Amino acid sequence: MAIEHEAKILGIDPDTVERRIQEKGGHKLGECFMRRYVYDITPGDESKWIRLRDNGTGIRLAVKEITSDAIDGAQLELDTWPHIPPYLEIEAATKADVIRTAELLGYTESDLTGENTIKIYARHGIDLNAIPALRF
Repeated sequence: MAIEHEAKILGIDPDTVERRIQEKGGHKLGECFMRRYVYDITPGDESKWIRLRDNGTGIRLAVKEITSDAIDGAQLELDTWPHIPPYLEIEAATKADVIRTAELLGYTESDLTGENTIKIYARHGIDLNAIPALRF
């Protein structure tokens, strides 16, 4: 499996970002309601978990250590989650490609974070692990 190079830009305005993506030659790939189920392998051990993800067109099971756009091979997701502001996730073949894509959209490398969803929720004072079911 290839290494995932991704970063997030927090607190974005989805309409503005989508417009910028299209102005830079990106194209909308679609929208989906993604269901995600996370299971502990060993209860209490946050270093390993299993994620089951259903994006409406396929189901993916991953062992881990919804609007999509694309620009020059980079995948962009405008993520909307309950109780936190929307964010942009950029995934590309290399770290340099992630940074270049962010800069193309008017962001700097310092705007990027590699934090996972649990840490993003914690920024807003929410312990995601304490929520038994997160409903959209």
